[in-house]
Amino acid sequence: MEEKSAQIAEYRKEISGILSELEVQFEQLGKVLTSFSSPKFIEAKEMQTRIKALEEDVDTQDMKISEIQQAQEKSHNAREEIASIEQRLSAIDIEKNSLYSRIGVIAYEEYSAGSLGEEFSLLFTSVTHQNAELTRLQKALKENELRFVAAPFFEKMSLRLKRNKLKAEIQKLDSAREDLFRKAGKQICSSDYIKQVKSRNAVIIYEDYKRLGIESTRLYEQMEARKDERQRNEELLMRAGVTGSIETRIEELRKNRELYYKNLQVLYIDLAHFMLDHPEELAKVEELPQAETNLKHIHKLERKQKELEQKITQLEARLRIAELESVIKNDQDRVEHLNGQIALLSKQIQEIKDKVTQNRKQIVNLKRIAGSETD
Repeated sequence: MEEKSAQIAEYRKEISGILSELEVQFEQLGKVLTSFSSPKFIEAKEMQTRIKALEEDVDTQDMKISEIQQAQEKSHNAREEIASIEQRLSAIDIEKNSLYSRIGVIAYEEYSAGSLGEEFSLLFTSVTHQNAELTRLQKALKENELRFVAAPFFEKMSLRLKRNKLKAEIQKLDSAREDLFRKAGKQICSSDYIKQVKSRNAVIIYEDYKRLGIESTRLYEQMEARKDERQRNEELLMRAGVTGSIETRIEELRKNRELYYKNLQVLYIDLAHFMLDHPEELAKVEELPQAETNLKHIHKLERKQKELEQKITQLEARLRIAELESVIKNDQDRVEHLNGQIALLSKQIQEIKDKVTQNRKQIVNLKRIAGSETD
C-alpha cells in the first residue's frame, strides 16, 4: 500500500507540472488568438478588446521603467564624466600656474637684463620691490648669523629669536614672490607681451600653454554638454514620477505591471478556452501556424494528464480494494469471535434453562410434600 501511495503522489506531482505547462500553452495560444478575427462571437471580441487594453497598460509600465532606468544610467554617467572633467580641469589649472611662474621668471630675467621694453615695468614693479626687500632681509640674516657666532651667551637668545623671525619673513616673501611671477606670467601669456620674450624655453612653454588652453576649451564645452544631458535626464525622471528614491518608483511601476499582466494572463487563457470550446472555430484556429504548434502541445499534455489520472484511478481502486478486503477480513474475524461468544452464551443459556427446569420439578415435589403434611 505504501508503494502504491508513493506512486500516486508521484503521478499527482507530474500532473501538477503538466497543469502548469498547460497554463503556459493556453496563455501563448491566447496571445496568438488576440489578433484572430472571430466576428461570430461577441464574447471573444470583448475579450480581445480588453486584452489589447491591458497589453497597452503593460507596455506603458515597461516603457516607463525602461525610461527611468536609462535616464538614471545616463544621469549617473554624466555626473561621473563631469567629475572626471572637473578633475582634469583642476590639473590643467595647476599645470598652467606652473607655466605662468616659469614664463614670469624668464621674462623678469630678460627684463632685468634690459632685453624687454619698459611696458614690462608695470608687471614687475612689485617683484622689484620684493627683491629689494628680500635682499635686505637676507643681508640682515647674514649679519645676524655672524653676530651670533661672536655674541656672548646672554645675547644669543635674542639673536636666535630675531633670526627665526627673519627666516619666516624671507619664506613668506619667497611664496609671495612666486605668486607675483605667476600673475605676471599669466598676463604675459594672455597678451601680446609673450611675442617679445625671446627665450626658446618661453616659446616651448607658451606652446604648452596654448595646448592646455585648447584642451580646457574642449573640456568646458564637453562639461556643459554633460550638464545639459544630466539636466534633461533629471527632468525626465521628475516627469516619470520620481520624487524620491528611484528604486521605490521602479518597484511601484513593477507592481502595477505585475497586476496588469496577471489580469492579462487570465484573459489569454480564457480566450483560448473559449475558442477551443467552440468546434466551429477550432478548425480556423488550427490553420494558424503558431496556434497549431500550441494545440499539438496542448493535446499531447492533455493525453498525458488523462493517462496519469487513469493510472491514479486504477491505483486508488486497488488501494480501496485492499482497504475493503482488510475491512472484510476484520469483520469476518469479528463475526467468528462473536459466533464463538454466541455458542458459549447459548450453552450457558441452556444450562440455566436446565437448571430452571430442575428447580421447578423440585418445587412441584416439595409442594406435594408440603401439602400431605398439612393434611
